[in-house]
Amino acid sequence: MKYLASSIVVCVTVFLAGSNLAAGAGAPPPPSRVMPDSTSTTTTAVHTESRACGDPVNARAGAPRVINTTDALFTLRVAVGAQVCAQCICDVNGTGDITASDALHILRLAIAIPMDLNCPRCPECAVTFGVTDADEFEALQFRVDYSGVGGEFVGSGPMPPAGDLACSWVTDGGSGVRDDETTSMMSVITARIVGPADVAVCRFAADVGALWPPIAEDFLIDTVSEVRLSSPPTTGGSNVCGAPVTGLSPPTAEDMYFVLGVSVGSGGACDACECDVIRDDRITGSDALAILAAAMGEPVTLACPPCTGPPGGTGGSTTAEVSISEITCQ
Repeated sequence: MKYLASSIVVCVTVFLAGSNLAAGAGAPPPPSRVMPDSTSTTTTAVHTESRACGDPVNARAGAPRVINTTDALFTLRVAVGAQVCAQCICDVNGTGDITASDALHILRLAIAIPMDLNCPRCPECAVTFGVTDADEFEALQFRVDYSGVGGEFVGSGPMPPAGDLACSWVTDGGSGVRDDETTSMMSVITARIVGPADVAVCRFAADVGALWPPIAEDFLIDTVSEVRLSSPPTTGGSNVCGAPVTGLSPPTAEDMYFVLGVSVGSGGACDACECDVIRDDRITGSDALAILAAAMGEPVTLACPPCTGPPGGTGGSTTAEVSISEITCQ
């Protein structure tokens, strides 16, 4: 088992070194931005402040923006130093400062005089992801849907250069990430986790005018696959190329882990029609790497020989809970 654990780390590390998908713990810091103010805000499930440009009083999570005279009065108090407000909420005319002119701007909006809102972009936030289960994981795969947040992970893209994605990884077993802005979906595979523990911290930048700061409920997290040290996958039989355990397309980290075990002789048997994805008449670490790439959403072709026998059962059940433990905005 120790040999297999070392092999999965090598597999993930080799994959990341040869791809454009990940930023390790030694990644450079995210690109610098001009911070609207120096206020540090940590959000939990309860909103403690407004989250929309021009609405420092009334906007709440899931609620429409309602700008009224109370917002104008609040902004005026900010202008004279009696209140504090982030520029991305109260600097509605985009001058770089919050003055009585912003309060007048909001007042005009409140009485239905058409005015544009020109707040600057809000500060970046550090989003911490963690697993809550008290167990040891050889591999864990999860997806983050941030389509409802209004923003993006810093340095993100369909194919971010190595080190460009502004994430730092808490685990030492290697991690892979693929962030697709076109679908607002980030996929993460990480290895060697002893839960409960934080897994990764990623920088998130909200769009101009988006609700801010974001809260954990804004992000939808789905656990795709898990490999627990206490119950590693031991059988295939799905008759699905690249997915001997789960039978899913694309395959998952659990399938990759099983094929890696087969390749080093510490796993069960696997039919070539499920595990020989590069079709070279043997099952090796190269097959596991190809499955890992497919699991991360890379455009790879899995080309197993055809199956001849009937499929067996499939596994792939997931019970691990991944959540956001903290969001800190500077």
